Amino acid sequence: MQGIKSLHKVSKKELKHVINIFIEAFWWNYTFYWSKPKKRKLKYLFKFLVLSWYYRGTILATSPKMEWASIWIKTTWRKFSLKGIIRKWGWKLFLNLPFVNFVKLSIVWLILDIKQKKWAPWLHWYLKFIAIKPEFQGKWFANFIIQNMLYEVDKDGLVCYLETQNPNIIPFYEKYGFEVAEKFSIFGKPTRAVIRKPQKIL
Repeated sequence: MQGIKSLHKVSKKELKHVINIFIEAFWWNYTFYWSKPKKRKLKYLFKFLVLSWYYRGTILATSPKMEWASIWIKTTWRKFSLKGIIRKWGWKLFLNLPFVNFVKLSIVWLILDIKQKKWAPWLHWYLKFIAIKPEFQGKWFANFIIQNMLYEVDKDGLVCYLETQNPNIIPFYEKYGFEVAEKFSIFGKPTRAVIRKPQKIL
């Protein structure tokens, strides 16, 4: 087990590929925030999100072919700031998203912020997203990313935290020592806060 060294760290030039993977994997995830945005607007939203995560954390893939991509952020809890988002990104989001969608997205961020503060207010690893190209579904790539990254997490002796709206993936996370800490709802969509305590490296 080589940890993060076994994974491909995504460069800024490769972000467009990551954006496309996330659109393919998660377009359904955003439809309940608003009534089906046009593809161009959805692409802009994911570009905004991926860039935000890129500057805050690390985007890792299984290889330069980008079969799987995941976003990991080593962070402490930071208070949600709508003012800060508007100051940095707001005018661009307003140009590309209807106002009501921007408001709903802000509500989502606020809810997730509250849950993160509740369960992981200290320094921790935050698994923001993990996504796959459809043609690679059901193969070993997810295990490869999780095993190597959790080795890094355990070396740091830190908690790993994530949220998911996919109940089918919970057994996969439980296999690696994650536990569901809380069930809640975002705009009627069941959501789970999931946490993993650091484990001893064998």
